[in-house]
Amino acid sequence: MIETSDTVVLGMRPQVAEEILSGLRLSASHVVISLVAGFSALRVADLVSPASRIWRAIPLPSAAKKRSPIAIYPAGGPASELFAHLGRVFGVEAEEHLNALSAATSTIASHFSVMGSIASWVAGKGVPELLARKYVACMFAGLADNDLELSKQTFGELAAAHATPGGLNEQVLRDLTDHGVFKLLTEALEAVYRRAAGQPHSPQA
Repeated sequence: MIETSDTVVLGMRPQVAEEILSGLRLSASHVVISLVAGFSALRVADLVSPASRIWRAIPLPSAAKKRSPIAIYPAGGPASELFAHLGRVFGVEAEEHLNALSAATSTIASHFSVMGSIASWVAGKGVPELLARKYVACMFAGLADNDLELSKQTFGELAAAHATPGGLNEQVLRDLTDHGVFKLLTEALEAVYRRAAGQPHSPQA
């Protein structure tokens, strides 16, 4: 029961959040950790008053395996202590930074779609589908483990290091860049950022 709890975690979808929160009876002593996408700390505070100790957090599905990066705003406090058991906590002091990290998480489905496209292409060349999927998954997992955890290089430097002049990686990177793939990605992230920040959608001119 909420009345006997010190901490309340709000994990509902934004479409139903206001209706559900309007029915809660919280006290000023409650710690509230909101996982509701697109709801600012101020908006949550208005809905759970008189509770005023508000944190926002963004755990990912990999929290089930205790491998999730978890963005927390504000940094520190009960939210960081709670989610430290489920992965690596990234505390931020500005809410717009949390919104930017939230926008970054919107690329997960696209990441898997890219991997799927590569694996499907490989399978189309006669490689057994399961083998193709496992190979591609292992390839990207290995890159993340070896290059990003141990290296001090930026993503741009890593890309350059893997794009051997005249090589295959350089060719694909150049083709994707020339076709505006990365520009489109940036534009998509900007749109998601506005949504995460509760800003109205700005149609393309």
